[in-house]
Amino acid sequence: MRTSLLLITSFVAVLCAVAMPATAWTVIPYPFLQDPNIPTLGWWAVVEHNKHSHDGLGFQRVASAEKQDLDYRLLIHAVYTSEERGVFTAVVRTEASGKASKLISFDPII
Repeated sequence: MRTSLLLITSFVAVLCAVAMPATAWTVIPYPFLQDPNIPTLGWWAVVEHNKHSHDGLGFQRVASAEKQDLDYRLLIHAVYTSEERGVFTAVVRTEASGKASKLISFDPII
C-alpha cells in the first residue's frame, strides 16, 4: 500500500513538474500604484496601440498587473473618443531598466 502511494505521489509530482511552465505570471499586489512604472507602462501600451489602430483610446488606469521575467500583463481601463469605456488586457515587454520596449498584445475584454 505504501509503495503504491509513493509511486502515485512521485508520478503526480513529475507530471506537475513537466506540465508547469518554467516561469509563471506573478501577481503584483494592488499597492503597485506606489510604483510609478506600472501606470506608465499602461499609458505607454495605450499610446502604442493608438499608433497602429487609430482607435483614439485615452488611458484611464491600470486595474491589475502581473509580471513574468521582463513582461508585464496589464488590465487597463481606457475610454474611446466617443466616451465609451473599455477594458483591455495588454502584454508589454520591458528592458532590464524597466522601460517599455515592445507591445506584445493589446486586446479588448468582452
